[in-house]
Formats: sequence, structure tokens, C-alpha cells
Amino acid sequence: MTFLNLGTTEHAVALITDLYHPGCLALERKVRAAGGATGWVRPADMRFAPPRRRWTAEEDRIPLSASTVEAAAEQLGRTLKSCESGAGA
Repeated sequence: MTFLNLGTTEHAVALITDLYHPGCLALERKVRAAGGATGWVRPADMRFAPPRRRWTAEEDRIPLSASTVEAAAEQLGRTLKSCESGAGA
């Protein structure tokens, strides 16, 4: 179930729980939807997305000036795919 276009993750469940606490002033249909969403539990086979590492301005320039994508990835400690896809774009 999705709610407020947030999807269903632990963060969305926490937000919904804070917004639609018992006794809150809200439309009944929203409270019902929130009740269904707060019961969400991550399936055992659903992986967590790793935290994203932001690109700095200096890092953005390295893939453009490196001799190869492989050299840029090695220098930055990033994957080939991240260096091929336009750096911090």
C-alpha cells in the first residue's frame, strides 16, 4: 500500500505514525489509509538501499578529465557505472 506517494518504507511508516497519531485532527479516510500503511513490514527478501554518496564539484570534473572511465572510477573509489552515467548528474 502506498500513502502520500511516499511508497512504503520504514521512513514512510514513521512519518505516517507521527502525522496520524490517535486523536489527531484528520479526514476519516486519511486515518483509515494511515492505519493500513503503518502495519507495513519490510519483506525478508527486500534489500535496503545503501546511503548515497553525493558528488562534489571536484569529483564531477575527474571523470571528464581522466584518460579512461576505469581510471576515474579507481581514483574516486566509485563504480564504473557511476562514472559512466554523467557523474553527479
